[in-house]
Amino acid sequence: MFWYEDILLNKDLTPTFPMWLKTAGEPVKISKVNDYAVRFEFSRPNPGFPEMMAFNGCTSLIINPKYYLKQFHPRYVSLDKLNEMAKKEGFDAWYKLFANRNDYFQNPERPTVNAWITTGPLAGKTTHILVRNPYYWKVDTAGNQLPYIDRIVASIVENIEVINMKVLNGEIDYDSGHLTLPNYPLLKANESKGGYRVLLYETKLGSQLAFMPNLNHKDPVLNKLFNNKNFRIALSLAINRDEINQLCYLGLAEPRQATVDRNCPYYTEGLERLYAEYDPQKANEILDSLGLSKRDKDGFRLRPDGKTLSITIEYPPIGEFGPWSDVIELVKKYWEAIGIKTASKSIDRSLFEVRAQSGEMDIILWAWGRGLHPLIEPMFVFPYSQVRTGAPLYGLWYSTGGKSGKKPTGDVLKAIQLWETFKITVEPEKRLSLGRELIKLSTENLWSIGTVGLAPVPVVVKSNLRNVPEKSFREWVCIQINHTNPEQYFFKK
Repeated sequence: MFWYEDILLNKDLTPTFPMWLKTAGEPVKISKVNDYAVRFEFSRPNPGFPEMMAFNGCTSLIINPKYYLKQFHPRYVSLDKLNEMAKKEGFDAWYKLFANRNDYFQNPERPTVNAWITTGPLAGKTTHILVRNPYYWKVDTAGNQLPYIDRIVASIVENIEVINMKVLNGEIDYDSGHLTLPNYPLLKANESKGGYRVLLYETKLGSQLAFMPNLNHKDPVLNKLFNNKNFRIALSLAINRDEINQLCYLGLAEPRQATVDRNCPYYTEGLERLYAEYDPQKANEILDSLGLSKRDKDGFRLRPDGKTLSITIEYPPIGEFGPWSDVIELVKKYWEAIGIKTASKSIDRSLFEVRAQSGEMDIILWAWGRGLHPLIEPMFVFPYSQVRTGAPLYGLWYSTGGKSGKKPTGDVLKAIQLWETFKITVEPEKRLSLGRELIKLSTENLWSIGTVGLAPVPVVVKSNLRNVPEKSFREWVCIQINHTNPEQYFFKK
């Protein structure tokens, strides 16, 4: 109730009411039933709510320790005193102080129900240390208190090469998110020397890297081109996915479009092959038909305004989803082969996020995730928010209920309408049909252009670290590896 009354309904702390807690534009109402139960009431049916709670609620959102946090809230402390406290701690507003104190990842004083608790803030450190939570609520079948591991030291390094070096030197006990597939043979060859074992976990990524032309581009010429479905089809047909798979993913990925996994209930036969064949001749024909047949002295196509048709691919230097820089260099080559001058630029992750969400980029990119559960926070399906989308202004419009951003039209608006109907549909068969229609519409429009997907991820586990599943999968909807029960990992003596 503290979360609902004092955080969710407080405009300073929650300026925009979460879309997943609304139906038909109306916010949820929460009331206390007794000391152990609350009631969530929606104005319309919300059958997806339990899934959203499992993914987006619970420990990360709704469990907030009132007895600790109320000392930073104006309902319980005078505003003057709070502002004075905030200023003393270097914040210009009370709600920034509150947010800082409510960050269980960086504030060791904040009580949490997580298995481990932080020992201090992250800023400026080369390691982040967590210790076991003595009040953790789980025990094993013999009644032993979990977690088994007392202390976790997470190293913060500059790049993937440093991680690889640490693994080879036997300095890392566990890593499941930063080791790229091309290094798998090297990691396997050094297992005995490094005292570790290498596992391959499945992923459910529709595409390891998806390219999203900016549908809200400020340049009117690029805006018109990017919003032309045929232009996006040409970009897709120009990509040699088989070559990307062999050169960047050891042939272990699947050349495919950015869409759901075959085991997803919303899958339609053939979606993953849509415009995914390598056909540069057809791509050239499409671009010619769009009035882009004229070329400059270097052989690049000219825009209708006479300028060279050029785009820039900006990306963060991360390795979680594979060797992006190598993939991007190949895509650059493919697009230049059909006459589109293409530049690539690696930028800091934080800058990338800002530029992507403000629509400053030509091409916005990310892995197309949630291949099994695409309609839990469907950011990859349509512009659900400003994050992970090629239409951040449309996403802002949707997430703010039309108060900000730009109202979409055409199939983007149709996708939003389908989603709104899907959200309140209770009948299983009708709900399934709507979900399939929405996924099909999204894939057909190529708002995200895929490369290869479903690539396994290397997982390095120290030889004496046990209870780690030999076979599993890595998926953000499960908060990466939470489903493997890390609180039960232990070191064998």
